[in-house]
Amino acid sequence: MARLARLAALSSLIHFARAQADCAHGETRNPLTGECACVLGYGGADCETALLPACVVAPGVALTCTAVASCECYRQCDALGNRFTMVDKPCFSRGTPGPGPPGAYPPPDEPNVTFWTTWIPQRAQQTKELLVDGKAVQHLGACPGNCSFDGTCLAGGGCVCNPGRTGQACETHDKATCFLSCSGRGSCEHGVCRCEPGWFGLGCTEAVARSAERPPAPPRHKLAVYVWELPTHVSLWSLMDGRPHFPQQNEHMSEMEFFYTLMADKFHRVTTPWEANFFYAPTFNFGVAFWFGGDLVVARIVTIIEWLKSNALAAPFWAAKRGADTAFWASGDMGACTLNNGGIGGSNRAPIGNEDLKEVVVISEYGHTNFSQRDKSDSMRGSHCMRSLRGIVVPTSNEIQDCETIAENTHKKNETRTVLFTFLGANPEGDDVYGQGARWRAKAALKNATDVVFADNVRDEAYFDALRRSVFCLAPSGHGHGNRLTFAMLTWCIPVIIQDGVRQSFDDVLPYWDFALRVPQAELPALDHILRAVPESRREAMRHSVRKHSKYFCWHAREGEPPPSARAYEGVLESMRRKVYQESFAA
Repeated sequence: MARLARLAALSSLIHFARAQADCAHGETRNPLTGECACVLGYGGADCETALLPACVVAPGVALTCTAVASCECYRQCDALGNRFTMVDKPCFSRGTPGPGPPGAYPPPDEPNVTFWTTWIPQRAQQTKELLVDGKAVQHLGACPGNCSFDGTCLAGGGCVCNPGRTGQACETHDKATCFLSCSGRGSCEHGVCRCEPGWFGLGCTEAVARSAERPPAPPRHKLAVYVWELPTHVSLWSLMDGRPHFPQQNEHMSEMEFFYTLMADKFHRVTTPWEANFFYAPTFNFGVAFWFGGDLVVARIVTIIEWLKSNALAAPFWAAKRGADTAFWASGDMGACTLNNGGIGGSNRAPIGNEDLKEVVVISEYGHTNFSQRDKSDSMRGSHCMRSLRGIVVPTSNEIQDCETIAENTHKKNETRTVLFTFLGANPEGDDVYGQGARWRAKAALKNATDVVFADNVRDEAYFDALRRSVFCLAPSGHGHGNRLTFAMLTWCIPVIIQDGVRQSFDDVLPYWDFALRVPQAELPALDHILRAVPESRREAMRHSVRKHSKYFCWHAREGEPPPSARAYEGVLESMRRKVYQESFAA
């Protein structure tokens, strides 16, 4: 039997090597999905199709959507569903085809070339030249080695390399832009690994021989998650708007932190879909969502669903439960708030239908279930951002300092709780949209109290010290999600949640009645009485419960195994596990 297994593995490796050679540019083929892992700009099972023809700068070479490019290149990037060009970027256009590839920057003597301040036609204005950091952009031939056709040539400044390249002539691939730096088992090109024979996957983490084994049945008593490897034009891992790996640290990095931990989880993550009872489709929305998300987030999810329905391997698994066992991450302040209102507002893409979105599991930092008349935004009124049972609400990550440090300092300082109630942050009086009006209404309700603190936002250790001195802390929403609940939990301050119709982080897992006060908007005039009516014994019990459950509001942002103080990842898994159980029980 062992000899047969070795022969099967050898046969699999030979087949893999041949299949890899069949990829158009030497890419790695996934033996499960049958598709090659293309760099952005190419698609098809063998990466034979140019998806961004206007971006091609040399035969077989397409610019990333972040480089100085033609206006049409940016528009093709946008139409592809990856709006890396969401910010205005200058570009050039040709009145007639130039002498070289369509994406190549024009030489100075090329006629009929126009330079524009932005690729977006409605806002574009002509300009004399394109500048990067105050220096004029030149034809690649004016720089060493043509910048390896992977950078921008500047007057007197040499090459400015595209993300994923380094060196004087952009001749070196930067492995750091690939997931796990390809695990030491391959080379990295524009955020995509070209794996050594015998390996495949986003970070060359999967063994070909393992994929050839007989698929086992899903387990009965544990969560088993399979992560779909998606094409770059469907969901791109890195190089978002020029940021290697991921954008600058902000509070919407929970998706990235979850993904890193899941990929290293050998107990819950399985390597073939036949072993799974739950599926995760990585959206990598942290690269396009930034603060608001909205239509960009929805567009990415819809594009992924279309792939799951059409791919020969994925389609049967999707069809079995129409996405009820598949999770997607929706980053951004507004999370998935345009998922269920019939279309994508504000984009040039066609409206999407609701049928494929009804049952999917959306993971989001914002759990609004129904926008009411208090929410004055006409585009959001009547929208359901988070279906009551299908979604998983998660805490934000922290852009000020990592949550483990906050929790450690709370334990060390052990501040005396001398203040009844605290809120530090924006508090626009009369604004019923921002925070649903809870911020200024709470302040008005407590205007005669002398043991409360309302002050402007402070984003340093003094902010957390103020919370550590308070018995109760206001936890409102913002323009969408709110991070105040996380901050209250990490400083062991009893959260006062005033968010009508908004689900909270892991509310299907954690006993909120044990550690938080939920105050409806209608009861805000009585807030002072509500707070003072809580006896000291009950406050102490609630603080104990806050401390006990605070670990579920902490994402692990450090190297290695998550410590006991950072269990947000486990909260997601438990919520997934409960959904698997509910599906099985219903069946």
